[in-house]
Amino acid sequence: VIEQCPFKTRYGGMARIKKAICLDSMGPQEREIAREMYKELKAHPEKSIQKQAQQMLFSFTAAQDLKVGGGIEQLSYADLFERLQRRSQGYTQYVPKEGEEEEVNKQNNRNAALAILFLVVAPTGLFLALSALR
Repeated sequence: VIEQCPFKTRYGGMARIKKAICLDSMGPQEREIAREMYKELKAHPEKSIQKQAQQMLFSFTAAQDLKVGGGIEQLSYADLFERLQRRSQGYTQYVPKEGEEEEVNKQNNRNAALAILFLVVAPTGLFLALSALR
């Protein structure tokens, strides 16, 4: 899409800002590419694109500007995603054993009946009781 949309158009700017945001979240090397893209987008003719690029550029200097220790440079979202993936690899979907499926269906039917009782019958009974008191 980026190749087919000229830089100075609204859609060209939007496509580039989205790409820069994706690159920004991928890691340190891609983050530098994103920084350059944000700098280019600060000169975009569309004010909303300029503003968003300026806001995203602020994240690179925020720690120093706000005199806060550390920084986001050490954070790589890829590491977080890898940890989540490793955690979920041991996950398997529960499959009921033979004959167990009927018991699960009965339990689901009971739960549905209780929900109907709670949501329909109880408020109706409460309404009738309150109207009888008047």
